[in-house]
Amino acid sequence: MSGKKIKHLTQFLAAALIMLWFTSSCVDDNFDLDNLSTHLENESQWKLPIVSTTFAMEDILNLVDSTGLIYTDDEGLVYLVYSDTAYTAVAEEEIVFPDQNYDTIFNEPDYQDAGGFVDDTVKMIKSDVDYLFVASAENQLLDSVKVRSALLDISVNSGFEYEGQLTLTFPELKKDGQTYQKVIDINNATGNFSFAQTFDDLDGYMLDFTDFAIPDSNVFFITYELEYYESTGDGTVNPDDICDIDVDFREIKYDYVWGYIGNQLINIPEDNLYIDIFNEFEYGEFQLYDPRLKIKIYNSFGIPVGVFMNVLQLRVDGTWEDVTGQDIPTETNPWYIPIPESNYPQIPVADTTVMITGQGSNIDSLVSRLPNNLKFSETVEINPDETGIRNNFMAAESRVEAVVDFEIPIWGRTSGITYSDTIDMDLGDIGDEDDILDYLNLTLTIANGFPHSIGVKGYLMDSTYNIVDSIPNSNDNPSDSLIIVESGIIGADSLINQETGKTVVASTITYEDESVDVIDNVKFMLLKVKFMTTDGDAPNAPYVKFYDFYEMDFDVNVDFKLDVNENL
Repeated sequence: MSGKKIKHLTQFLAAALIMLWFTSSCVDDNFDLDNLSTHLENESQWKLPIVSTTFAMEDILNLVDSTGLIYTDDEGLVYLVYSDTAYTAVAEEEIVFPDQNYDTIFNEPDYQDAGGFVDDTVKMIKSDVDYLFVASAENQLLDSVKVRSALLDISVNSGFEYEGQLTLTFPELKKDGQTYQKVIDINNATGNFSFAQTFDDLDGYMLDFTDFAIPDSNVFFITYELEYYESTGDGTVNPDDICDIDVDFREIKYDYVWGYIGNQLINIPEDNLYIDIFNEFEYGEFQLYDPRLKIKIYNSFGIPVGVFMNVLQLRVDGTWEDVTGQDIPTETNPWYIPIPESNYPQIPVADTTVMITGQGSNIDSLVSRLPNNLKFSETVEINPDETGIRNNFMAAESRVEAVVDFEIPIWGRTSGITYSDTIDMDLGDIGDEDDILDYLNLTLTIANGFPHSIGVKGYLMDSTYNIVDSIPNSNDNPSDSLIIVESGIIGADSLINQETGKTVVASTITYEDESVDVIDNVKFMLLKVKFMTTDGDAPNAPYVKFYDFYEMDFDVNVDFKLDVNENL
């Protein structure tokens, strides 16, 4: 044989020995590489570790999943959770007061009713003129509103040919005990007086509907006082003289609202939650013992609310399937979220968690078919009881919010679920040494610490991921293409007996003479792992739990015999 080949093999063995020197606790600390002979005797035998890796439950979930959150409970049971904020309904966005438009006029009959000019003045008064305050819902009965901001437009057009003064008083609108009031000078006696101005000074005012309450209505009051001065005109008033006054409240924002907010429906747009764990399984079925949708609803409205689903579907095999059953809230049977306990000026929160489980729906059977999407939309109903009692409260920031957690406890049974992973496994160019190798054994050893029996096959691949052989292969194991490793002994508590531990099985393929060329330039091993139940593929096998301390080990070793008698 050529010196080049012997040199290459010597380098391979020397590297292997160095690896053993650093990794094995059984090697003498005084091992001297300088004493390594460069003369190889006949029939030297070698056994070298190539790969050693361990997969815990979390490692496997990380291999097959990218968006789910992995966590464990106090006992170590592993969960995969897909979470999404399903909806948020904020008061200032969903409950909005429309613009309010009020107008009145003074005319010649009002002048006569006021007694005409007396001591140079006539004062016409319209006290507490009531208008409908248009609420955000038809059946809304307001008690009071603390205004954050608003715009007040006042326009006045006077046809009376006198100068004077207009005073507008809003008896329900107060701040620090002071009533909101505006005084407008009419400083043009031509009969063509016009005034228009927008005021933005309503911040912090309280709009109180209780002092002038009219049952079953929202009434807004304005008092108008119009004075004219006789000395500024000729002393006559024409029958067609009028003073037209328009008052508009616009862009009303509030800090707080009290009263009966009304029975209202807030429709939440449809949302979609991607479930990617099941996409990574190549085939098979995963029957979960307790998959569930956990929906936590936060309510900071001082109002009872109901929630019901318009759409709740899982996408299975390309088709949207309805999640049905008694757990699903409907318009006639919604989830009821109570009123928070405390009140103004705090913004309290009441939270309620509701569950959709396999006991009250078909979610378990749908999940067993490996869905990849969850679609949902909801409606929030404010005041589902429709009492009409004015004891509701809300702040602008009050909200109803729901967080959807699709919880998948790794607790169930499988029917052939299979996943794959690729690991590095560099055998160098050992196939080049076929003329000095009597044989080479490649052994894959599997230690199964999981509660499922597993079937394993390893594929040897080159640097471009072409498969060059497998373990087992048809020559070594013609009756079975998988290495079957039974689960450990499972107790009544679904825990594997930690004393008996892992179940270990090894499989070996042998290469002799020129057949060593098959594994020349092997760089990777593709592991395909098929999860079976503890009773093989039995249809009624027990459900088992996966804990975070369960592991499975994969080790690859080579042992070979050299037929060499040369000086290097």
